[in-house]
Amino acid sequence: MCAIWYSVCAGVFPAVAKRLAQAALSGESERAEAINRQLSPLWQLFTQYRGSLRVIAAAASIMGLTERDCLPRPIQPLPDSARNEIAKVLNELALS
Repeated sequence: MCAIWYSVCAGVFPAVAKRLAQAALSGESERAEAINRQLSPLWQLFTQYRGSLRVIAAAASIMGLTERDCLPRPIQPLPDSARNEIAKVLNELALS
């Protein structure tokens, strides 16, 4: 999961991506796993919404990094209820 997350999310969450990559690359597997466990609410969103693309696009929008509807067609943005849930997780995890 770590490599997949890093490739998808590093542009939106660079600080935590850097910490995760440094721990993994330096052989600190326990530290990498701890970071991974802390991010489990985000992984759950990926599962719930069948992938990371729309979740990360919504997160980037919530953080003001992109327009609300930034996905190429035919991909549709997530509904407001999902965006609210993503915003809550971002806040709980202090991801910015």
